[in-house]
Amino acid sequence: VGGLPTLVSNVETLANLPFVHRHGAAAYREVGTDASPGTFLATVTGGGRAAGLYEVPLGVSAAELIAWHGIEADSVHGALMGGYFAGLLDRRVLDITLDYETLRGLGSGLGCGAVSVLTDESPVAVAASVLAYFDRENAGQCGSCFNGTAAMAAAAVALRDGVATADDVERLERWSVVLRGRGACATLDAATNIAASLLAQFPDDVARHLADGRTHSGATEFTTHRPFEVESL
Repeated sequence: VGGLPTLVSNVETLANLPFVHRHGAAAYREVGTDASPGTFLATVTGGGRAAGLYEVPLGVSAAELIAWHGIEADSVHGALMGGYFAGLLDRRVLDITLDYETLRGLGSGLGCGAVSVLTDESPVAVAASVLAYFDRENAGQCGSCFNGTAAMAAAAVALRDGVATADDVERLERWSVVLRGRGACATLDAATNIAASLLAQFPDDVARHLADGRTHSGATEFTTHRPFEVESL
């Protein structure tokens, strides 16, 4: 604030202060990247494995982190980044490094450091579950968010179930743009991130669901695992 270092009330940020105080900023910057120094706590889920928590240097390869978690690269179809707030990335997640500048350049982010790896899950079903969560859990104080999350969730669920029309997908794309920035908090922006990244990162999956409700593996029954809501049709 005012160009001066400012205390951030974030547990992970505060946990770094004793190290910096004892060893100095130069020692802290020995790991990470120039623009994203230090380490972060990565929570990794997916691939049918129990959730794992890893302290890793910023700039670590996403492929390396996923491999540490015991998920084979060939099975990776994409990832949900930053908890529910930074949107989806397709298989190209295996080619990136996990640091603020790289993910910002992709229109994504680290958020809380959560990386939910998609293997057998349909990204359309995952997006529908996350949007349904935002619809169900928003505070209901902003009309744009209360109505917008409900509308996007309904369109995504229809797409998941193979009953959406091209007009529904067009509306979902438009809402992902015009609703951004219209909520009082980050909830609506997070929902638009999910919708926009689904359409941009997984156009083939969207087309398959639009045609007949099939996933990339050819299945028509969708199961999404935690941290997504479990749904079986």
